[in-house]
Amino acid sequence: MRLQKYQSTLLLLLIWGFSYAQQYTNFSVENGLPSNHVYRITQDYEGFIWFITDKGMVKYDGKTFKTFTTKNGLPTNDIWNIRITPDNKVWYFSKSNKLGYIKNDSVYAFATKTNKTLYPRAIFQVKNKVGFNDGIFHYTLKDSLWKATKNLISNNERYSKQKVIHPTIRFHSVGKKGNNIVFYKEKNKKIFPIEKEILETTSENGQINDSLYISIAKQHYVIENFNSEKIHTHTYASQNLPRNLKYFRFHNVNNHIQLTGMNFVSYLDVNGRLKNTVSIPEKRNSHFSFVDKTGNIWSATFNKGVFMLPKEKQQLQILGEGKKIQQLKYIEDKIYAGVYKEGFFILEDNNLRSLIKNSGFQYGINYIDTLKTTFFSSEYDVYSYKNKTIKKVKVSTPKYEHFKNEFARKLIGFKGVLYGNNSFGVHKINSKNFIVEKEYKLFGVSSFSKTNTQLFIGNQSGLYSLQNDVFFKLEKHSLFQKPILFQTQFNNNYTVVGTDGFGAYFTDGKEVMFIDNSENLSVQNIFINTDKSVWLATEKGVHKAIKQENGYQITQSFFETDGLLSNKTNSVTVKNDSLFVATDIGVSVISLRRKPINQLQKLYIKALTASGISYKGDTISFPYKENSSLNISFGAVNYSNQKNLRYQYKLNPIQKKWIHTNTSEINFSQLAPKTYRLHLKVSNHKQQSITKVITLIVLPLWYQTYWFKGTAFFVFLVFLYFLYQWNKKRIEEKSKQEVKVKQQLVEQELYALRSQMNPHFVFNSLNAIQYYITKNEIDLSEKYLVKFSKLIRMFFDFSAEKTITLQQEIDLLNGYLEIEKMRFGDGLNYQFIIDKSINLKTSIPTMLLQPILENAVNHGVFHNNRKGNIIIYIENITKNEFKITIEDDGVGFKKAQEIKENSIKKHTSKSTKIMKDRIALINQSKKWKVVKKIVHLNNNKITGTSVTLTFKML
Repeated sequence: MRLQKYQSTLLLLLIWGFSYAQQYTNFSVENGLPSNHVYRITQDYEGFIWFITDKGMVKYDGKTFKTFTTKNGLPTNDIWNIRITPDNKVWYFSKSNKLGYIKNDSVYAFATKTNKTLYPRAIFQVKNKVGFNDGIFHYTLKDSLWKATKNLISNNERYSKQKVIHPTIRFHSVGKKGNNIVFYKEKNKKIFPIEKEILETTSENGQINDSLYISIAKQHYVIENFNSEKIHTHTYASQNLPRNLKYFRFHNVNNHIQLTGMNFVSYLDVNGRLKNTVSIPEKRNSHFSFVDKTGNIWSATFNKGVFMLPKEKQQLQILGEGKKIQQLKYIEDKIYAGVYKEGFFILEDNNLRSLIKNSGFQYGINYIDTLKTTFFSSEYDVYSYKNKTIKKVKVSTPKYEHFKNEFARKLIGFKGVLYGNNSFGVHKINSKNFIVEKEYKLFGVSSFSKTNTQLFIGNQSGLYSLQNDVFFKLEKHSLFQKPILFQTQFNNNYTVVGTDGFGAYFTDGKEVMFIDNSENLSVQNIFINTDKSVWLATEKGVHKAIKQENGYQITQSFFETDGLLSNKTNSVTVKNDSLFVATDIGVSVISLRRKPINQLQKLYIKALTASGISYKGDTISFPYKENSSLNISFGAVNYSNQKNLRYQYKLNPIQKKWIHTNTSEINFSQLAPKTYRLHLKVSNHKQQSITKVITLIVLPLWYQTYWFKGTAFFVFLVFLYFLYQWNKKRIEEKSKQEVKVKQQLVEQELYALRSQMNPHFVFNSLNAIQYYITKNEIDLSEKYLVKFSKLIRMFFDFSAEKTITLQQEIDLLNGYLEIEKMRFGDGLNYQFIIDKSINLKTSIPTMLLQPILENAVNHGVFHNNRKGNIIIYIENITKNEFKITIEDDGVGFKKAQEIKENSIKKHTSKSTKIMKDRIALINQSKKWKVVKKIVHLNNNKITGTSVTLTFKML
């Protein structure tokens, strides 16, 4: 007997069956509730959950708690009852001198005419009508006041007649002896017998809809149906409720009547019986629960806030609850599991049955097809499993530190040979006697895999290939350098590699195909399904990738909100349309046939402001303002994990494609007057989405209206007509003037050319040449003649151009001075000082400077009794402006005039007037602005003349 008991106990320890866990989420003051003392919970018609507490009311969208207190207009924070009408008014009830409702986040509170303290004992609700009774008066809201009607009292009845809201039944009451209920019509009444005294004491009563009035007593509950004119009386025991049930209450939510009490919630059928009862774990100690429209269960407590059980987690199947499951492996229609400090198990008949027991770390489970054998590698030993027989593998290598297994943490069959990895590299193992034939050293090997032609090894440095007994580091792609956690064979040519924080990819050792949407994931395990879908177990849930047009992409994800025990997953496998996910606290089993539950219920606008002014509604209008901004904050009613939501928007007509945003807040600036349609979208990881459209009308200012623009356009056309006529005449006059100017310019240019070719200069040059020939200085005469002819050629070439470059002008001036230098000898020195910042390719009007330079030589230096010096300064002013100064130290202007007047040969020079006219003509062209400035140098020691021309390109 003892042996039998021991075996039975051992069997229970070794076999873990499915358990149905209920993973509740707790909301308390730490999450945003104003108090952990919660009276009731309900849901409005837009999907928001409402909590009423002793410290205020709370509206919840699955992410944000919005609290309403006396600061927001509530008459008291201690709200203990709530009703929601189809117009989505949230009515609140408490002992207070004001009662009312919340609508669109605004609090409305109403009093009686005398400001009496109101104490609603029975609440009446029919569609949008709400009233209450305090036992003496019946109150209804009219003209923003609670108006009272006194209950009728008859000598024949024990209880007063209470007004009800019904088209034919006006009042109801309990009979004098407490053994019947009476319905009062306009002219008659109807009596229903009930068990005597059952309504002597009631904890809650009220009219819940257009036909039902419910009373909760100590051991019974009574339902009065005004439409069918029937009474349903049920004991707690008949509905499998405890006799000492506490806090039994009714609740009309989402057009369903639910009844709730201590640790349960149920629905009401047409006969007043309970159906679809849900038990709440006693440890929750919940006194009020309800089921929302998507099936989530909410439970209120007096000291721990609220507990919520998502629909996805109800009846969740779990294997090995509380155990750390390190690995799952699907082999020949069986699932094997490695359990930390427990050993290896096999899944049979929805149970985990122990195969190999050990107290260490479980490394790998691998099937070698050529040997028809499954190998289990643990921290200390390697086992083989074939034909239902388990054997410990006798390995040839010595055990390392503390007798640990460094023979093979994972085994792969490759080209008739076994390969096993450990922390220090890879072993090549004889598949018959398990002798290590060769060791390949590589520090920190974390995983390895194969294709038909290659072995791939991974560690923290990236991916390697074992070729010809040598490790080769793969370098071609940047992903090859990322740390590797896991890899597995995909097909004959490709393996799938999971990285530590950089996603997963396919590779054949040369090319890489990244699995889209796996960025930033640490991939702990990879499972290849028979349909070639790829399942990734990561620290952020489980993800399914399938082949798309451009490669593999994650299209489906599973998180805690979908039934996972934890988002931190260790391993994954699929069998018979069920997903098995290993975590540190057990295995989650999720049916893949189950239709995903859409927890996305509503997309709503939290706040909308235009230029600092708040607006509400789905169609808003606001005036245009310069430097204006439009700020929109939106949210989703969603009781799944809101961290996985994606937000998008587009503003028609200026945006055609959806724009992704990381937050639920968007901003627009300087919207032009127009009608826009703002499309908002919120999507979850199940490819489900909700949308909302808001019409935005930006009203134009008076000068932006169509009538103003039309008038302005007409005036503009008239203006254009007159402008055209005026401009036409102006162009004609300008054309005439330009023709005249061109004629004058040609004449002046010809005259200037002739004046530049001063006969004195030519005569002097020829005399100099003759002088050199007479003196038999043939070389000098030839040199002089060459320079002279070159200068003459430059004069004629440049005279045909309107502009030349600064460099060409410098060459011309330099050529002239070289000839004069030969004539004057040491009596003439000259120098060019050129600003380094000036561009010598800059254009300049032709043949303006040579006459000035000639004057400096002939009228300044020529009459000097000492050496003469001429300096030409070329200076940059701005990008389009520069100046040229010709300065000599000759006799000066006055002395030159005296010499001229005393000269026998009287010659009237026209060069000054020609220069003045040329400058005027150039300025008239509107292409240049030329300014001439003459400075007469005449002090005690220095005489001379400085002439500056400033050129500005227009």
